Amino acid sequence: MLTRLPALALLCAPLLFAAACDADSTADAPDAEAPACVFGVCEPGWSVLHEGENGALLSVSPDTQGRLVAVGGPLGNADHDLVLFQGTEGSPTPVVHDAFTTASHWWVWNGPDGDARFVGEYGEVWRWTPGAAAPVQEAKDLTAETLFGVWGSSATDIWAVGGRPLMGGEKDVLLHSDGIRWERLTVPEPKGIAYYKVWGASADDVWVCGQGGWILRIRGGIVSPTFTWYRAQPGRLVFTISGNAAGEVWAVATPAGLYHYDAAADAFETIELPFPGGGLNGVSVAPGGDVWVVGSGGTKWQRKADGTWVDHTLEDPRGIDLHAVYATDDGAAVVGGHFNDPIHTGAERKGVLAVFNGRL
Repeated sequence: MLTRLPALALLCAPLLFAAACDADSTADAPDAEAPACVFGVCEPGWSVLHEGENGALLSVSPDTQGRLVAVGGPLGNADHDLVLFQGTEGSPTPVVHDAFTTASHWWVWNGPDGDARFVGEYGEVWRWTPGAAAPVQEAKDLTAETLFGVWGSSATDIWAVGGRPLMGGEKDVLLHSDGIRWERLTVPEPKGIAYYKVWGASADDVWVCGQGGWILRIRGGIVSPTFTWYRAQPGRLVFTISGNAAGEVWAVATPAGLYHYDAAADAFETIELPFPGGGLNGVSVAPGGDVWVVGSGGTKWQRKADGTWVDHTLEDPRGIDLHAVYATDDGAAVVGGHFNDPIHTGAERKGVLAVFNGRL
């Protein structure tokens, strides 16, 4: 069953009273006196929290207190990064942090210890500890290529992936940290591709996706890993892979491709697109089973746990490319902007961050 939502006007009211809201989107059902909030947004539906010209936003993730951290940058148009921190005390208004590196960040992961890791251009890995004046650079000399993804099962088990998508350069870049130091790993049967994202169901079950439709599964943990290759669809750029602890694993690709892991067949099945769409860039699976997909032109699709698809594309933010999504059982946060535009030195890149509150 497919549902397409009508276009609605964006309400600014959430920004006026959100300080009274609870930012924890995973809390139990609210009592009668408390607003039902998702990431500090208490108004139902979509709210745009940031729309600026200081860089495209490429990744978003909540910290241990449920506040959003979004990262990105000008991607060659200028020499600075872009990091947004959601306001404290339940305010959804993000704060732009002063640039601390010339590299744009492609992904952020918030660990259970509260520390955030950013990865991006020039092989840089940064760690930000809550309360610290500035982040600490953890790695740079393991690769000169862009790191596009980072994920960890804990503060002592963190993975990062990347490589050069075009001709030349380093391929099959797979890094790991035990919380003390980073090291580069050798991948069996390397495909000569760039890896775009990494996600895991646990320390013993990690997935990596990349060019050529390739998906790599790493089981057994870092001590005794086993590597298994899958081919979702030849010729596709599999940009993002995500799942949940219940065993759901989904991936998206450009040209538009949507894939679901069939555990019984031990293979990825191609899912018919529920709505017309261009390139798909991001996917996230909520603990309860909802699947969110984002892509070009404001594509925002939600697959509910019962299998029903809902199209949010005509809701704000619309008409702008979206790069990543973070799903919860109560809603989602999306980021994007003009990340697909060609490099033009000195030109601004637009970035956007929005939240969907599905708690009624």
